[in-house]
Amino acid sequence: MSVGLIDEYAKGVLKGVEKANELYGLPSGGILRFRWAAHGIYGSSWLIFENLGGLVVRLLTLKKDATEEDMKDILDNDWRVYNCWLAAAFLFGRGRSW
Repeated sequence: MSVGLIDEYAKGVLKGVEKANELYGLPSGGILRFRWAAHGIYGSSWLIFENLGGLVVRLLTLKKDATEEDMKDILDNDWRVYNCWLAAAFLFGRGRSW
């Protein structure tokens, strides 16, 4: 395991944040910082970090009265979409090796 992110994975996080911001919007007037990160030599993928960046935005944009079920739905649905995309990318050769 390595501490911090290589540029490829950091760009994945930012891409995920950008995509989610376009769909859901981020609250204005603040700064979103990712201060800690780690990745493995094997098993890490820019796609995973892109999805995680998007999940952070989704969770930050939940309404204050959101329930645990609302959070569970976001996590279940976003990861399901990610897994389908990942499988398609792998099958059609668009993914990266990890």
